[in-house]
Amino acid sequence: MQKSTIKEESSFQLIKDSLGKVILDLGCGSYYLPYFKTKIIRLDIRKEVNPDIICDVRKGLLLKSKSVDMVYCSHFLEHFKKTEILNIFKEIHRVLKVQGLVYITVPNVIWAAMQISKGIYDDYVNKVLYGAQDYKFNIHQTGFTPKILEKMLLESGFFKFSTTTQFYNINTIAKKRSL
Repeated sequence: MQKSTIKEESSFQLIKDSLGKVILDLGCGSYYLPYFKTKIIRLDIRKEVNPDIICDVRKGLLLKSKSVDMVYCSHFLEHFKKTEILNIFKEIHRVLKVQGLVYITVPNVIWAAMQISKGIYDDYVNKVLYGAQDYKFNIHQTGFTPKILEKMLLESGFFKFSTTTQFYNINTIAKKRSL
């Protein structure tokens, strides 16, 4: 398990700090965030998962500027092309309030490469690289390492990163920088 040299923050602290805040859950799927005791706006392109907002994020987020305190993206960004992700980050930056946070979890291609170098190519490795492919949008188009993710966030107006790796995941918390 590779650890980033960037200061690690606790997810529990993030949850505690979210009380009374507005959280946007991008690509929510059928999962509900049970730990956050606050207003959660669930956004997805798929009507069948019953999101609050049905939206193709590549066309922009259907929210007012500076209207949310935190954006939560878990296993969402890898389903887009790199240029689309940079535009999604700009939209996230737009809807976040000053000093707002973005919490991102994406698959770690370094983990997959290490597994393959050991001769391991199981279902986990396949899903990290290509997605589960169990519905139309569940195909990976971009691979991430901690450095790639942080570089893309910097280019989009974020700073003060906390990045960790756990199993096949990269977990990053970044703060909105005023542009």
